[in-house]
Amino acid sequence: MDLLRVILVCGVAAAHAGLLTGHDDGWLAIFGLGILRSVVPAFAVVSGYGVYQTVRRDRLKGWTIGLLLLYLIWCVIYAPLWLRDVGSVADLVRMLIMGPAHLWYIAALLQSIALMLVLFALIGDRRRATRAILLIAVAFALLDGVVQYGVLLQLLDPGLAVFHSGALYLFPFVAMGYLLAHVMDGRGRDFLPPAPWLWLGVIVLSVLRLVEAIYFASLSSGDKLIAPEFPLLAYAYPLVVVLAFMRLRMPQPNVDLVTLSAMIYLMHLGVIVAVMYAGVNDLWVNFAASVLIPSVLVVATPGIPWMGFRQRKRATA
Repeated sequence: MDLLRVILVCGVAAAHAGLLTGHDDGWLAIFGLGILRSVVPAFAVVSGYGVYQTVRRDRLKGWTIGLLLLYLIWCVIYAPLWLRDVGSVADLVRMLIMGPAHLWYIAALLQSIALMLVLFALIGDRRRATRAILLIAVAFALLDGVVQYGVLLQLLDPGLAVFHSGALYLFPFVAMGYLLAHVMDGRGRDFLPPAPWLWLGVIVLSVLRLVEAIYFASLSSGDKLIAPEFPLLAYAYPLVVVLAFMRLRMPQPNVDLVTLSAMIYLMHLGVIVAVMYAGVNDLWVNFAASVLIPSVLVVATPGIPWMGFRQRKRATA
């Protein structure tokens, strides 16, 4: 699924390039709401799948500490962009918990993993803990849906929408990937539906997501950021996309795609801001720069492990 990681982070970069340059209306807005909106959930499913593999190797605690350090380092790197919004210690703590800018994903992933670690510690038995993960994921998904539609119908404070960018939103998708890996453990890819059916599902769900985006965009009074989703599509679409890519059999590339996807994700926002600061406001120039500059860095420095040392070590073992 390494190729899928790269495609998904490119989708994130495209979405942020559109938002920051102001090219987020018309068909771009519909494509963003319908398709690009699902790249983060799909990436969370992939992350959850990887969490299961890490749990199997009994390395989750160490891996989580490494992720936390990575998060803090990049919070410092991006500090000039978000520290201006911090007016007190409480604001600083809140910002670090929720995650500044695009780093909210790592913050929410850390919270999701922390919840899993607590469940493993309290329950002890991994199978029972897995059932608890499923139950909590369903509860979080239902609660997130209540928040989305409560804000849309003006029954809840719009400020609650902030929880749609946290563990409440992300944990169900992380759990989905974890449970998928659990079910597939020992069964392999042959357990999955045939590839043609999966790709047909991707096409059908993509069309439905675009129709959904058109519908909710007309209801959200121009505020695209709080447009809700139909729960079935919101959860089925990223899962089917991940399953379809799992059916792909591709040769191992010379470039470490794990490191490549991580660097694009971490660097893209800073590149967009730098390019815009230089006076370039074109959507496609900003998007291309946000992907190409991190990619050139990774390709030009193969001897530097960046975040992919362990991945490369396994590949050469």
